[in-house]
Amino acid sequence: MLFYPQADGTAGDAAYSMFGDTFGVFDRDFPKSLKRGYAVVQPQSSLEFDRDTGVLVTPSDRVKRKSFPPPGAYLLQATLDTWEGPPDIPSVLQGKWNEVGVLITRRLEANLIPVRIAPPEKLPNCEK
Repeated sequence: MLFYPQADGTAGDAAYSMFGDTFGVFDRDFPKSLKRGYAVVQPQSSLEFDRDTGVLVTPSDRVKRKSFPPPGAYLLQATLDTWEGPPDIPSVLQGKWNEVGVLITRRLEANLIPVRIAPPEKLPNCEK
């Protein structure tokens, strides 16, 4: 999400947000094996990984703009969904893996990152 920054540096209103509706479509080919398909993170430890992603932004309002998003200062917050399978399956998997730990199925949110979007460069006129 892109937020408008407040004077104190905290996130204000959302300027642009992601479209989160799956239209009821879920990944039915989710990993079934705890040892092969999931990372097990021990208590008081962390997991780091790299993941390529794309960014699709949609305006939070219906105002017409000359550029998308308009130039200015924003706060960017990346999110990562940890479960993309059917909503009823995590409780089944958690029951099977209870002695190992907790299956994390919630969205993870990164800390806010200050970003500045520069004005677009003027494009040359098209010639026929």
